[in-house]
Amino acid sequence: RILLSFPKSLKNIKFEVEHSYKINSDILKYNLQYEWDREIEVSYWPILPLISKNTPIEEADYIIYGHFYARFHNFQEEVKSQIEETAKFRKPGAKIIIVGKSCNIKPYIDPNIPDIIYFESHYAEKLGEYFNMPLKEEYFVFDEDGRWLNIWPVDGCNRSCYFCRRSYMHIPFESLPLDYIKEQLDWYKENNPKKLDHIMLRAENLTEYGLDLYGYQALPELLELLNSYPEIKAISMPIGLAIREIDNRILNALCACNKLYNVYTNVEAGTNRLLDVIGKGHTREKAIEVFKRLRLSNPDIVLHTNVMIGLPTENIEDIVSLADLINTIEPNSLYVLRYRTDPSQPLAKYPYMSNELWAYHLKLFLRLLREGKRNISLHIKTIKVPKYKSRSYNRIAKQLEEDR
Repeated sequence: RILLSFPKSLKNIKFEVEHSYKINSDILKYNLQYEWDREIEVSYWPILPLISKNTPIEEADYIIYGHFYARFHNFQEEVKSQIEETAKFRKPGAKIIIVGKSCNIKPYIDPNIPDIIYFESHYAEKLGEYFNMPLKEEYFVFDEDGRWLNIWPVDGCNRSCYFCRRSYMHIPFESLPLDYIKEQLDWYKENNPKKLDHIMLRAENLTEYGLDLYGYQALPELLELLNSYPEIKAISMPIGLAIREIDNRILNALCACNKLYNVYTNVEAGTNRLLDVIGKGHTREKAIEVFKRLRLSNPDIVLHTNVMIGLPTENIEDIVSLADLINTIEPNSLYVLRYRTDPSQPLAKYPYMSNELWAYHLKLFLRLLREGKRNISLHIKTIKVPKYKSRSYNRIAKQLEEDR
């Protein structure tokens, strides 16, 4: 019940690797049930050969710890507590290895606790080096169920929208070189070209791809590279296009890519005043231009966006303008989220909107959408943050023992 499934298809990983290290990874496996795709597919799956055998924590020489800290709200106290409790359970000299975004906890951990190691980024490779095993991150992962090839060309985001975890947590920004991406595409072309049919580009900010490598936004070059493979029939961008960074060069490249059929870019709010309050960086007019040109370039393109209801200082005018914006840009689908914040975020200085006022704004927004005139049908759905029951290591250990 608590163990994550093995991937169905990873071309460079062999799971029959044997080792004699005494490793406990119970909490890592428990916590990463709540993590999202990138952490799981890029870094977690590749370390399964290392953590497939589990040693009880009291006997382990190494305890590998991870948490979805930085994913939703601030779990600083929980992560701190779990690590410090784990230190009490381990035997003398056993090392705790903290991996991934959980390394943001480092400034808050008791400095007197010995034998804690932090592997923030590239932790599959770092664990491989540490344990002398052939482990590395996988940035190209084929999804057997959806029949698409996930590619993560860039991690991180240089923007700090005031509602985003990046405004208060450090997550490294790093792009994959175009040469490396071409090398991987060529591997699939030669060994399994059918897996190139449908490409999903995954990133938190695709529009900043290449800034660290080339000094400019290289998304147009990436699209040109993908477009050059006849084996690639469709390209989807389910996340990662930031309207603020879509300049004319990028917009022209997006419109010229005839394989692009599925694009997700978030408007969040409908007035320039509110967009400025939340630090989104783009304007209402820019959002209209981007959606209009993408639609004109390919009438069959599927466009998605999301909005937040209950933003700080949000008023009736903002809701009316937001509904008008959605009816103007005509996305195919709309995700409606309730605004949430964290005490460490810049927007935490504003009070939360009451449940009653939030419900009123939501009902008004949906009514205005129903009354609006559109040429394209609109699918509306809400996204709920998964409920996570906070647990100390003691409670996790007890559940793990029951599960065994």
